[in-house]
Order: sequence, then C-alpha cells, then structure tokens
Amino acid sequence: MTQTHTGLLSPAELFGMSGMEYFSGVIEGKYPAPPICDTVPMEFVEASPERLILSSQATEQFLNPMGTVHAGFTATLLDTAAACIVHISLTAGEAYTTLEIKLTLHRAITRETGELRVEGNMVNRGRRVAASKSSVSDSRGRLLASATSTCLIMPASEVRG
Repeated sequence: MTQTHTGLLSPAELFGMSGMEYFSGVIEGKYPAPPICDTVPMEFVEASPERLILSSQATEQFLNPMGTVHAGFTATLLDTAAACIVHISLTAGEAYTTLEIKLTLHRAITRETGELRVEGNMVNRGRRVAASKSSVSDSRGRLLASATSTCLIMPASEVRG
C-alpha cells in the first residue's frame, strides 16, 4: 500500500503553495507522496483543514522479536499524521518542523490487525507554534495508539539551506 509515486518537489514549488494545495495534489496523484511512504507503507486518503487521514498496514518487516509491530512503525505513522495536519495549515512561504512528540501505545498491533486508519487533527495553530494530535485505529474502530505533537512554524527561507 503506497501512493502511486513518491519523491520531492523543488523547494520553490513546494513553498510556493499552501499545505492544503500540496496534500490535495498528493491525494489526486498530481504531486508525489513523501519518500517516507517507500519505507513505511502509508497512503494519504483525505486532507482537510480539520483532519488528515492515512491508511497503512503492518507487514512482517515491521515485527519486533515478540511478533508484534515495532513501536517505531507506529511512531512513524503517528508523527506523520500529526505533522502533516500542521503542514496543511501552512500558507505559501511557510515551513514547519516537529519540536516534540509524545505517543502512547494502547493495544498491540500484529500482522493480523489488518488495515490501519491514522488520523491527524489540529489542536491549536498559532503564529509560530502549532499543537496537533494523531491516532491509529483498526478496522473495527478500536484505538491502538495516540500521540500529541508540537511543531515550530517558520518562514520557508529558514529551511531552504
């Protein structure tokens, strides 16, 4: 399960549009999904100012020695959803970076868990700091993991290098 293609836009193209424009384009297939989608299988399903939805499924390569899904897999999904909802809030010329993330694992995820629904929601967006939350649920709607995140908002010129 991955988007049809992954890659990076040029900084001029990415920072020349709003975050909502970018994620709408990813979902429509106009823009490539982020390269992390090649490493951790996830697909961007829905994007709005209120929420971001990803779909994923854990495979054997993400199992720990006990046969359950490694927390790093789940953390990547939670971080992606929490950060990308902040990205959606950006206007052209803005960038962000994660300052902190706190996650809680509520239930074990196994190969048999099946499709995972990952949701990101904005808690608060200020001029320089945004707070967001994310969750991972199974197909029955059971909460498997959750996270909160804080991101720093900055001019895109600060990350162009």
